[in-house]
Amino acid sequence: MKVLVAFDKFKDCLTAKEACSAATEVIQRLRPDWELEACPLTDGGEGFCEILTSAAGGVFRHVRVLNARFRETQACLGIIEAKNLSDTVHRLLQTPDNTKLVAVVEMAQASGLQQLALPERNAWACSSCGTGQLLREACQTNADLILLGIGGSATNDLGLGALEGLGAEFITRKGESLSRITPSQFDQLAQIDLHSNFVPMPETRIACDVDNPLLGPTGATANYGVQKGLDETELPAMDALMEKTAKLLCLASGAKETVVNLPGAGAAGGIGLALHLSLGASFVPGFALVKEWLGLKRKIQDADLILTGEGRLDESSLCGKGPWAIVEEAAHTGKSVQFYSGSIARSVQNVMPKEVYACSITPPGLELKVALVEGANLLGKAISKHLR
Repeated sequence: MKVLVAFDKFKDCLTAKEACSAATEVIQRLRPDWELEACPLTDGGEGFCEILTSAAGGVFRHVRVLNARFRETQACLGIIEAKNLSDTVHRLLQTPDNTKLVAVVEMAQASGLQQLALPERNAWACSSCGTGQLLREACQTNADLILLGIGGSATNDLGLGALEGLGAEFITRKGESLSRITPSQFDQLAQIDLHSNFVPMPETRIACDVDNPLLGPTGATANYGVQKGLDETELPAMDALMEKTAKLLCLASGAKETVVNLPGAGAAGGIGLALHLSLGASFVPGFALVKEWLGLKRKIQDADLILTGEGRLDESSLCGKGPWAIVEEAAHTGKSVQFYSGSIARSVQNVMPKEVYACSITPPGLELKVALVEGANLLGKAISKHLR
């Protein structure tokens, strides 16, 4: 029996790698004669750098940067030889001619939500500055192309923190310079300088599956503000400041204001839009890229059984996320799939293909804070129970 173990992260509980390890440990104990292949998944958030760099035989560079609340933290970026990537991956990346090195940068390493305790999660006070510092470090590697994953962010700062890390300057109405800029200072901002001290950057691609615009009822603030520490009553004020600041960013870059409606402009609090306007960075389909990078189609075809899952399976999982993409791919080939999740929305349970065994690993009545601590044990018990 050939088994593919391909989990995404269980948010605030297990990384994708930890989930795969918990599953393989149980299978090895109960079915020692089975052949296992672990393939942690990523959607551009936690694990993006480690998973992609390791899969392509790259090396890691460890650096010190600031997290979203300006505390020093250790992060890493990956350096990959372009020749190690498939032609399909190069096509998706639109790799420039004569590219030799690709740098992989993960926003969650520097500006991630998982780095902050619940009381620290406050989008008014969070900055993407550390991500800009990581991008600056990537430039020092002589990479010809930078690939940035922007999932799992703690920020809703329109990427101004990242631009500050790259040398942008922010000027008040009094002509004073703002530093360590966060949305709490947006109302003081009168001008953005993207030219005087900005670091020259190689071509940059942003892995993203989110198609939200920046503003409005489907924008960054409305969709992700609450999980980043905003109260529902604060959302209109934050969105209004984002609109005002986006106009300044468009003015500084010479872009039309309608660019805020670009699909993906609302991802990760607007950092994709900021990098698009300042660097000419372009979006690439996140999981389509990961799928080709990891050779998932072949791995699924080679497997007799597939175990996958993530922290919560709901409607958002159906929009290009890894575990559901595996379910769809496996359904086409008639493969047996087991899907384990912390919780499963009834609406998704109703559309699950009949070939898929879907299991919520959280016992009824168990408090969420307990379930998060016991995630590895709960996953192992659920898999063990079914395999027996």
